[in-house]
Amino acid sequence: MRVEEIMSSPPESCRPEDSLEQAAQKMWEQDIGRQRGVTMQAQKCDVCRNDYDKAFQVVVQGKTHTFDSFECAIEALAPRCAHCHVRILGHGMEKGTQMFCSAHCASAEGIREMRDRA
Repeated sequence: MRVEEIMSSPPESCRPEDSLEQAAQKMWEQDIGRQRGVTMQAQKCDVCRNDYDKAFQVVVQGKTHTFDSFECAIEALAPRCAHCHVRILGHGMEKGTQMFCSAHCASAEGIREMRDRA
């Protein structure tokens, strides 16, 4: 296989000063993805340490995290309810530094002003 068989025409490129977000946007707009004959380097998941060629990264407060699955990303990044300790996958409810999954759990901790529905 030759490079000319899989490369776009005209070729697309990124400048060294471009952000990863700009490069990803260009790939999305041009429908440029993984091509046959091109291998991607596996990255280790921060949680389970699995080497995976389809790993993804999440940037939170300037720190980059690498995961092989949403389950690992949730385990590492989703807050826990201060009462029942489940992972909060939605907006949750917040009072001071405490996060709750529901008004019920907030109420169980003495915070009565929260409502699940208006």
